[in-house]
Amino acid sequence: MNDTRVPILLSPKQLLRLKNKPSILLVDTRPFPDYQKEHLPHAVNLPLLYYHWTDTSPEGIKAFNHHMQRVLAFTGVSNRKHVIFYEDNTGMSASRGVWLLHYYGHNKTSLLDGGLRAWKKAGYKTTTETVPTKPAKFQAKLHPEVLANISQVNMSLNDKNTTLLDVRSPEEYNGTLARAAQTYIALKLLGYPRVRNYLGSWFEWGNTLSASVEK
Repeated sequence: MNDTRVPILLSPKQLLRLKNKPSILLVDTRPFPDYQKEHLPHAVNLPLLYYHWTDTSPEGIKAFNHHMQRVLAFTGVSNRKHVIFYEDNTGMSASRGVWLLHYYGHNKTSLLDGGLRAWKKAGYKTTTETVPTKPAKFQAKLHPEVLANISQVNMSLNDKNTTLLDVRSPEEYNGTLARAAQTYIALKLLGYPRVRNYLGSWFEWGNTLSASVEK
């Protein structure tokens, strides 16, 4: 990954000191209507929860990489930028942004601890002014060790050296990548060096007839 290390979590005070620097790209990952109501100054919008992927075959992963790298570059992500994601709280879609950049070999990425709510609680300003994206050149270097596909998940079921976590709430049976990405962040902060995120999640697994399901 990119050798420059930055904290995975940033407090509102830490972000305040950074946000006006040209090397910072601030990304609001909430849906656009929420972004329109108010957001952090200088933040662009990328509603990451809209980007689901349910095919982790080799062809599916190739298509995912092609698509997401274009989306990130269009949003303004470049190899030189420190990219900071946030949403209403320390939530799922912002965590997904950090995981994506780790997967693409870009370690200069952080998550705003507490999100927009913490920023406002600290007394800092918001704005309603839409910030246009400035497309950039982003050269990804894949790190497949942080991504799991359906074949790897299937093999892990009988692997005593692998722990598979279902991080859905009891009420959640449609499953999303986003909550798994939040767990990825938590485990990295706890010091776990080998963590993978299953890209297809329950969307893919639950619709694969050969996949084992325990009721």
